Amino acid sequence: MRNEKEIGLKRRLIISQLAFPILLLALLIAGFLLKGKLSLLFSQKEDLRNWVFSYGTAGWFVFMILQIFQVMVFVIPGKVTQLAGGFIFSFWDGLALTSMRIALGSAVNFWLGRAMGSSSLMAILKTDQYEKLRKFSEDAQTFAGIIFLFVIPSIPKDLLCYFVGASV
Repeated sequence: MRNEKEIGLKRRLIISQLAFPILLLALLIAGFLLKGKLSLLFSQKEDLRNWVFSYGTAGWFVFMILQIFQVMVFVIPGKVTQLAGGFIFSFWDGLALTSMRIALGSAVNFWLGRAMGSSSLMAILKTDQYEKLRKFSEDAQTFAGIIFLFVIPSIPKDLLCYFVGASV
């Protein structure tokens, strides 16, 4: 009985260590595979607007899914979808919708990181790097520093959400 329990724990540990690198690889591959299609869609602003509005009243939802996907696949530039949101839905509506969608995408990233757990970080970090990250995550000043990173433009917040989720 005890052996089965130990085997189950080892199996879960291996799965959690592989989950994060596999997710990152899958998201990178998805981003690169869809990059051409998405760049064509975003190359002409009128084409994008027409594509979104072709879904009728569900267009805002389709664009929301696109923006959440962009946040999850961090290799797709976020500025493009953010500017497109303003163009399609007007400045203020676009700003409100884009902010909401980025928050949802970031929450998904955080949740995925948390679901995979800290052992998934160990698969991509050296033990000493992981230990430093773990110690930093327990420090109030580091927490404030992480919050500050979210305010700085051009810091990859999408990826940061995965790591923060996995480190708590």
